[in-house]
Amino acid sequence: MRLTAAIVIVLTVLVTATCAMYRIVVPDRSAREVLEQRAIPYRAVMAHRGASIVAPESTRPAYERARDLGADYLEADVQRSADGVLIIFHDSDLQRTSNLDDVFPDRRDEPVGSFTFEELRRLDYGSWFNEKSRLHARPEYAGLEILTLRELIQIAREGEHRPGLILESKHPERYPGIERQIIDVLLEEGWLRPGRDGAIYDVGAIYGSYGEANAGKRGDSAGGTARPGKQSPSTGAGDPTEHAEHAGLRASSPRFTRTIFFSFSLESLYAFQELAPEIPRLLLISDNMISRRGWQRWLDWAEPVADGIGIKGFIAWPWHISAAHGRGLFLYPYTINSLWQIRVLAQFQAAGFITDRPEMVLDFFNRLPEQPPVSTDRGPQIPSQAEH
Repeated sequence: MRLTAAIVIVLTVLVTATCAMYRIVVPDRSAREVLEQRAIPYRAVMAHRGASIVAPESTRPAYERARDLGADYLEADVQRSADGVLIIFHDSDLQRTSNLDDVFPDRRDEPVGSFTFEELRRLDYGSWFNEKSRLHARPEYAGLEILTLRELIQIAREGEHRPGLILESKHPERYPGIERQIIDVLLEEGWLRPGRDGAIYDVGAIYGSYGEANAGKRGDSAGGTARPGKQSPSTGAGDPTEHAEHAGLRASSPRFTRTIFFSFSLESLYAFQELAPEIPRLLLISDNMISRRGWQRWLDWAEPVADGIGIKGFIAWPWHISAAHGRGLFLYPYTINSLWQIRVLAQFQAAGFITDRPEMVLDFFNRLPEQPPVSTDRGPQIPSQAEH
C-alpha cells in the first residue's frame, strides 16, 4: 500500500515537472491576440513612476525622460489632497520623498490626503533623490513640486512621442468617489471622450489620435483589427470602426489605447467598470507565493472586472501567464529592473513590462530613439526603491 502511494506521488511529481518544463520551453504565445482585442501594444513598456532610477519618482523630470525615451505608458499613482486636487504620489505619507520634516515637523505621520494642495506645493520632492543617488543627482532636481493629474496629462501630450497613461487609484478606500473624479478630469482634458451613445471612449482606441505621432516608434503594436475594451454586460465592446459612428468619432489606424486603469482594490475596479466599461482595467496582485489553485482563484476574481493582471515578476511563471491568456486576460509583471528579468519574462511571453528603467527595456527590444536623451543610467542593476 505504501509502495503504491509512493509510486503515485513520484508519478504526480514527474508529470507536474514535465508540464512545467514544457511551458518554460514552449510558452503560450497568445498574448498578442489578447492585447490586439484591446488595441494595447504587445510588450508595452510602462515607466513606473517615470524613469525613476535616473530622476526623482513621480516628478516632471522622471515622466518627461520616460516620454522622450519612447515608453508606451507613464505609470502613476493617483491620490487626492484635502481640498480635492488629484495628485500623483505613491506613498501613504510624505516622509520618504519630500522634506516634510523641515516644513511640517509636527505632521510627519499624517497621510498625504490630510494636506491641502497649497501645503503639498510647499514641499521639495527632489532633494531626497540627490542625497540618495549620487550617480544620478542633478542640481535642477532640488525643489521639484508635486504633480497633478492634469499636469501629467500635459506632459504626455507635449513631446514628439506621446505615451499613454496607466493610472492606479491609490488607497481608494481613503478617497471615496476618486474613480469618478479621475474620469471627469480625463474627460475635461479631452483625454477621454463621451460618445453620442452615452459611453466613454478612449480616443486613441477609437481613431488613433496619436497614431501618426507614434507610427513606426512603438514596435509591435495593435493593428486594425483591435477592439477597444473587454466585453462588458452593460454595453459590450465591439470593433472601433463599428463604434466610431456612435461615439461621434472618425475611425482610422493605427489605434492605440492610451488609458488603462489599475488597482489592488477590486471595489475600485468595479467602480471604473461601471463608469467607463470600455476603458481597460488591470488588477494588481501583491502575493509573494501563489499556488496553482490560488492562481485560479485570482483569475476567478479578475475575470468579471479586469482585462489583465499585474503580478510580481518573480512569480510571473509561464503556467500563470498561460492560464491568464486562457481567460482572455493579459499579464504585466512588476517591477522589472534587471536585464536577466527581461530576458526570462520575454521568453515566458509577458505582455508588457512595468519598470523603473524604461531605457533598459526599450534598448533590449531595440526600440530606443536614434538619438536618445543623454543617459546617466550607468549604475548597477538594482531593485525598485519601494514596493509597487
